[in-house]
Amino acid sequence: MPGITIEEFGFTFILEALEAYWGDALLFFLLFLAAVLSMLLFRRKDGSGIFVCVFFCFLFTIYNPILVRFLVQLLDMETVYYRLFWLLPVAIVLAWYAVHLCSLPRYRWARVLLAAGCAALILLGGQPLESVWHPALPDNIYKVSDDLVDACSIIHRDSEEEQPTVVFDTNMNMVARQYDPSLLLALDRNAVLYRAGSQTISGINEDSVYYRGQKALMDVAFYGEEIPMRQFLAGLRWREVDYLVVPLNNPLHSYIQEAGCVPVGETEKYVVYRYEQA
Repeated sequence: MPGITIEEFGFTFILEALEAYWGDALLFFLLFLAAVLSMLLFRRKDGSGIFVCVFFCFLFTIYNPILVRFLVQLLDMETVYYRLFWLLPVAIVLAWYAVHLCSLPRYRWARVLLAAGCAALILLGGQPLESVWHPALPDNIYKVSDDLVDACSIIHRDSEEEQPTVVFDTNMNMVARQYDPSLLLALDRNAVLYRAGSQTISGINEDSVYYRGQKALMDVAFYGEEIPMRQFLAGLRWREVDYLVVPLNNPLHSYIQEAGCVPVGETEKYVVYRYEQA
């Protein structure tokens, strides 16, 4: 998990990662443990024993603090270890056990009452109701922002190249090529995440040439931070930038135009610049 390392937490690494992974939904993991314990104590011939076997197999292998302490660090899996929590059949066990509990009472009214209690627990302890009743709807059939669609149209209308290289802002950079794969990204995903403060990116540091040129572009186009003009120009040339898509609220539009970038169009929230090398 980001920010959770074996070097810092040692044998408690698994517990820290588990708590960070489950977050506000930790209640459901505790209910899962209670269900497994119940299956272990009250053995029945209904196939539930397979869940107990799976849980203990994981407990003595991939969730074993002793093995994890050395093996995960050796394989450099600290930042992705949380994915092993996906293997736990939490949803399956809880669903199975809820059905089992609701079938225990002798009287129908008691079964209905117990089922209503389980439903209330899921509704109140799971996904917030606000996001269920008011889901975020996409702007268009492409499931990307209208600004991205409009910016790509402006670029292709203006460009003489089939595959221009573009500096997109953070919101667009990750999805631009999903919508228009003919565009080349001037900024690599890892560099964007590292500049945003991600602690899961390895192989990048502030002094690497790979990162410095891209950081100059992000400082200006993303974060509105004025830097020496020569650094910005060096970044534009090194990454062979053809276009920049810059937010309208960026305070450095005059600076960007001074660098040789010409506005060729606007969307609702962005200005599209063409970079003309001197």
